[in-house]
Amino acid sequence: MIKKTSKQISISLMLIQVLAIIISPLMAYSQFSFSENAVLPQTGWPNVKQRISEAKPIKIAYLGGSITNAKDGWRSQTLSGLQKHFPGILFSQVSAGVSGTGSDLGVFRIDKDVLAFNPDLVLIEFAVNDNGKNTMLIKESIEGIITKIKQKNSNTDIGLVYTMERSMMDYIQKNQNTPSIGAVEEVAVYYGVPSIFLPDKVMTLYREAKLVFSGDQPCKGDTMVFSKDNVHPYPETGHRLYASTFMEAVPVIFDQSAKKEEGKKPLTGNPFRQAQLVPLAKPFYNTQWQLLATPNDTVAKKFANRFDSVLYSGSKDAVFDFTFEGSRFGFYELIGPGSSAYNINIDGKDSTIIRFDRYCTNWRANYFIMPEILPGIHHVTVKISPVAIDKEKILRRSFTDAEKELFSSTAFYTGRNFTVREAHIYK
Repeated sequence: MIKKTSKQISISLMLIQVLAIIISPLMAYSQFSFSENAVLPQTGWPNVKQRISEAKPIKIAYLGGSITNAKDGWRSQTLSGLQKHFPGILFSQVSAGVSGTGSDLGVFRIDKDVLAFNPDLVLIEFAVNDNGKNTMLIKESIEGIITKIKQKNSNTDIGLVYTMERSMMDYIQKNQNTPSIGAVEEVAVYYGVPSIFLPDKVMTLYREAKLVFSGDQPCKGDTMVFSKDNVHPYPETGHRLYASTFMEAVPVIFDQSAKKEEGKKPLTGNPFRQAQLVPLAKPFYNTQWQLLATPNDTVAKKFANRFDSVLYSGSKDAVFDFTFEGSRFGFYELIGPGSSAYNINIDGKDSTIIRFDRYCTNWRANYFIMPEILPGIHHVTVKISPVAIDKEKILRRSFTDAEKELFSSTAFYTGRNFTVREAHIYK
């Protein structure tokens, strides 16, 4: 039998105390036991554990989608929970959640949005936004994220956290991983990265008929309501249950002392460890583009935390023309009411991609990545398509007179970064 040190016992007791603080508003719904299957500790978080023992500050980076980006969500609740657990430790965060984006963009932006801040722990959440995507693409992206973190600082701890939406229930009810979670877990096990299934308590309450997945308010009598839309949890209920599960997983992960394996060969054939965001230099575009400083543009200034500046054009004569060496490329951009379609020519082969969807009633950060092609040197031309998009059909409603001008514009806002996968880009 392994005896715990007094320091380990102290950490465990402090974690138990903070759970009472986090769960107290939900005590009426907390009569259930924690499932050990909600956390797979793998090789643990030795860096964070060591820093706590030495009373050093800890910086946690939260990389994910809208569920991680949410105000008063699991991100802020777990950070404040840890701070209450360990009042002598200074906890800080890097908030790197971007709504509507998955791990395939995360692998590109992690250098700028996460690693530039030298975090001690990186938590990765893309389960919902990756749901339904190609599993090989997910594995390549997650492996790229993990290897990028390890290349930057091998001591940085990593955690994979899974969230859920109502459409994933068929798998979860059968105690099965969704294909997307299964793909991530394959990478997690290979690299020894801990993972936490945050909806563990959500599912316990659902099975006890004490929780429903959607409703107009967080609670209906004695029944909890997870979310308004079956996806984005209420801070008072779904997010708080997520945070509670996370906090119970922390001592389990801390108790793991398995040694990390370094220098492992790639699991996938094409891990995106060289994925990069390349500045859009002037030779890449013609004179029909305007380089806008984000604080000076009414649309772009809302995204100044993502882009220092953006390129804008509404002209059919606007062209990107470049050559790159690699296997895939794309754009990190803004889409909204004025978005349109683009004609993309790769090595003489044309394709059209529509950059307008049913969420384009407002501008938002988004991206597209072209299908993979054979590695090599490729020439690309990108233009705004002259073909009009039936935006009323996409939005399933008619525009008012005031909206017609807003939606009739043809615009292309792209961040000053060009996404390139395993590639070098040049004119």
